[in-house]
Amino acid sequence: MRSCGERGSVLVLTLIVLVLVGVAVTVTYTAILSTTRSAYTLLASTQALYAAESGVNEALWRLNLNGKSHQNGSSYIQEWTTVNGINTFTVVEPDLFAVTVSEGSTSYTITSAGHSQGITRTVQFTVSKPVPVTSSVNWVEEFNHKGKVDNQQIPELPQVVLNYSPQYQAGELVVSTDYEGPEPLAAEVVRIKAGVTVKADIFAKGDIFIEDDVTIMGNVISESGSIYTAKRGLIIGSVIAITGDINWEKPGGGHAYGHSLDTEIRGLVYGRYVGFGNNNRIYGAVIGSTVSFNNPKNTVQLVPEYINTGIVQIYLPGMVTRTWKLL
Repeated sequence: MRSCGERGSVLVLTLIVLVLVGVAVTVTYTAILSTTRSAYTLLASTQALYAAESGVNEALWRLNLNGKSHQNGSSYIQEWTTVNGINTFTVVEPDLFAVTVSEGSTSYTITSAGHSQGITRTVQFTVSKPVPVTSSVNWVEEFNHKGKVDNQQIPELPQVVLNYSPQYQAGELVVSTDYEGPEPLAAEVVRIKAGVTVKADIFAKGDIFIEDDVTIMGNVISESGSIYTAKRGLIIGSVIAITGDINWEKPGGGHAYGHSLDTEIRGLVYGRYVGFGNNNRIYGAVIGSTVSFNNPKNTVQLVPEYINTGIVQIYLPGMVTRTWKLL
């Protein structure tokens, strides 16, 4: 009987241990899953905010041009409609933002809703008529709640912390065919070949090379390398080189795949050095110790913004100092 009792006790103890281990594994898995979801939610929320700000910049650009495209002179604004006595028009960019502009007697009110991965962030901005522009080539965004920034200060990069740790593939990952998530692409080095469409985030320990005619619907992030862009690209997401550069020149000199021409980025651009070629359009914040454009008179559009205590310095005339109101 005592032998059976001992065996029973051992069995009960074993079951208790197994239950405790199972609970621990479940708790750990839930915590990891929650952390991963939180990281993705934060990225999506941030991207949605940048998209909303991009919409405001788009509206300001159109208002500055009096509704005309500087490229072909055709009308760029839809016909104004009257709602409750106020003239309005709407700008919609698929997968990015929806903007409504209301015209009062002395000002425009711009409301922009940015979208990213199911999350919507909305900003609102009121600008006087006519829309003011500055002739200065150095312009820093001013937020009332962050205080005024002295334009003469030396730009200081804020600290960027990557709060999501992907599983990096060893060596170089060459992406030569279209790819759609949900899992991100992650490797020590990532190379996106010409003409490929990627619908996922891209992470690299080192360098990321983006060739011609590439479309990326996701964030592009390098932890310790640089990001090299090419021609006719479209990136709907942030481009972040945490400790490296974002450049249109390949390592060792010369242009990477020719020039960075006609590339559009809809999101935050961050790097130690940020450099582009001609005819690029950036709808989002641009942050770097040095920001350089091969020809700033082309169609580059910038919306500087603070992250932590970082200072944004850009070299493009015709921008408007403004304060955001989060709704």
